[in-house]
Amino acid sequence: MANKDPVEACRCQMILVTAFIKILQQQKDENWCLPVMYTVCLDVRLHAIKADKILSTKEHKNKKETLEKAAECLMSCFRICAADNRSSEEFTKRWGMLMLVNQMFKVYFRINKLHLCKPLIRAIEAFPMKHMFSLSQLVTYRYYVGRKAMFDCDYKSVLYFIYLVADTYLTFAFEKCHKTCLKNKRMILMYLVPVKMMRGYMPSKRVLEKYDLMQFWEVVEAVKQGNLQAFNATMEKHETFFVSYGLFLILERLKVNTYRSLFKTVACFSKLLKHIFVLHKEQIAENMSSGASCTHERAGSRHQRGLNEVFLNLDIALCQMMKTHQIPIQVLLQALQVMGVSDVDLDETQCIVANLIYEGKIKGYISHQHQKLVVSKQNAFPILSSV
Repeated sequence: MANKDPVEACRCQMILVTAFIKILQQQKDENWCLPVMYTVCLDVRLHAIKADKILSTKEHKNKKETLEKAAECLMSCFRICAADNRSSEEFTKRWGMLMLVNQMFKVYFRINKLHLCKPLIRAIEAFPMKHMFSLSQLVTYRYYVGRKAMFDCDYKSVLYFIYLVADTYLTFAFEKCHKTCLKNKRMILMYLVPVKMMRGYMPSKRVLEKYDLMQFWEVVEAVKQGNLQAFNATMEKHETFFVSYGLFLILERLKVNTYRSLFKTVACFSKLLKHIFVLHKEQIAENMSSGASCTHERAGSRHQRGLNEVFLNLDIALCQMMKTHQIPIQVLLQALQVMGVSDVDLDETQCIVANLIYEGKIKGYISHQHQKLVVSKQNAFPILSSV
């Protein structure tokens, strides 16, 4: 490091770790060297990061090669600690496992090899005294396990459980993280907020302002209002920010909740929706007229009669909807179009509704014969946290 050569410094540090591993293996029924192990393992990871930055500026095939080698050194230490199950509770080297796991988490997340985290998590969860590790190490561990849980599965059968696990671990990390560590609390909240939103819990503006995460506030408002146009605009506006933290695709899943909010508004406030359609009649008419050829007076007259018929049918459907739990799919389609979703037809609207029913976010069924969504008379739109 004195010669400002991070690559050479990393190579020397790896030699040091290799030599230390031999010493660690020779020690029986003693763990006094664990603090030394913490230091050399932390240094090898930090040197590897600096070395990879230098190598990435050169023509190097594997830009994460140094970090991968550092992970191998860390894994060698971890195996020795995990295998020490014969020593007494006081002198076992297994107390060093969590620190090594956290260091390897940081490496695996950086090189995007999250599948390598699973055996490490199993080892920690199987340790009977895992609750006795230091709080700082537990906070780091739960932060990374919570982050990993966010990306684990896309299937509905386990999606609720996965988000519950992520919520539990990230909430623990956020609550137990020291109040003066605002940077760490902000990083935890960066992933906790999307998980909470997926489960139906919306963060307050005050919390987001405190931790400088106002990028989420516009998403929160759009989802709560069912405003698809605002949702898409916000995602596009903050795309770089969300992508840099690996949150963009997760937040895209909130579009389903936005559909639900919109359809709930249609079902609960049909009178208000009717007035909205009246206000937008001229705009809808202009959009529909733009694609029509009105070069002849007779053709223009037929087109106007067609528009009047559309609006009449819409008004009748809305009046019917006010008196029953049957919602015409056409009304939902018109609501989507008012919200700026122009590239959707009746079949796609039915697909959106069918997905919401499948995920349990709407209680009801689609009557294809009558082209209506028949919702439950009781709790048709259950609370998302219970889904």
